[in-house]
Amino acid sequence: MMHQETGQETEGRRILLLSVLILLLAAASFARNGIYHEDLRLWQDVVEKSPAKARPRYQLGFYYDKRERHEEAVREYRAAIRLGPPGPVVDRAHNNLGNLYGKQGRFEEAIGEFQAVLRYDPRDSVARANLGIIYAKQGRVNEAIHEFQTAIEADPGNTMAHYNLGNAYQEQGRLEEAISAYQAALRMDPAHAEARNNLGLLYGEQGRFAEAIQEFQEAIKSQPESAEAYNNLGIVFAKQGRYDEAIRAFQRALLHGPESAEVHKNIGIAYSYQGRLEDAIREFQTALRIDPGHAGARHHLESTYKKLRDNRSVK
Repeated sequence: MMHQETGQETEGRRILLLSVLILLLAAASFARNGIYHEDLRLWQDVVEKSPAKARPRYQLGFYYDKRERHEEAVREYRAAIRLGPPGPVVDRAHNNLGNLYGKQGRFEEAIGEFQAVLRYDPRDSVARANLGIIYAKQGRVNEAIHEFQTAIEADPGNTMAHYNLGNAYQEQGRLEEAISAYQAALRMDPAHAEARNNLGLLYGEQGRFAEAIQEFQEAIKSQPESAEAYNNLGIVFAKQGRYDEAIRAFQRALLHGPESAEVHKNIGIAYSYQGRLEDAIREFQTALRIDPGHAGARHHLESTYKKLRDNRSVK
């Protein structure tokens, strides 16, 4: 005779399976942490045994850098540079140290690190592109463009240089040149989500909505958690009057960035166009709870309240 499982037995099996899964995940996490600690001990040991060599100090700095232990990374990169001699290891240490300074807003120090590489090798494409990024952050856009162009001359396959050149052109309103630069970046790296997203924005500004939608969808394929790409996709759908699709895209954006006042405002606008005024008001209010100074949300909230009052007075 077949045995039928009771609800209690089924629940017991579920609990057992869940417990096993938790143990397996914990074991995997422990193993990963073990590997990380092994890497750290390995490079610390190498540094101890070869204190006068640059490479172990660089590798230890790189380990700290990847784990965002920035002060320790800076210390080790500096040690690698001090120990030298000039060459690929020291160049990488200068580049990585410059990137860390850039993240910390220490732009002049970052520039010094990239220029140190370029004194040794003026055709170092990575250092050129990194220097251009810092110039762009300082608002020195013409100098940034020069560095990106020089980086591309040295290495036409430098995706980062093409992408950042597109950003610089876009900032100057040179849209066709920006489009060409993003397209060049995408020929080398079709999965570059940021280039796809920015290219989609430019197509949208030109009214090339089908192309914009394609770029945003490709960006989402490459980076499914990109709230920005979903938001931009929703904006283009809304411009076409495709409000249901726009709302779905905005809602997907909120799954990945729920605290975005801008996205809540955009959903509110789409609801307003559909005549769903109370839903729109709710979204504008949410936007203002997140960002009380959001002028767009406040403007739309006031105009939607007025529209709702007018509708009720007519009835």
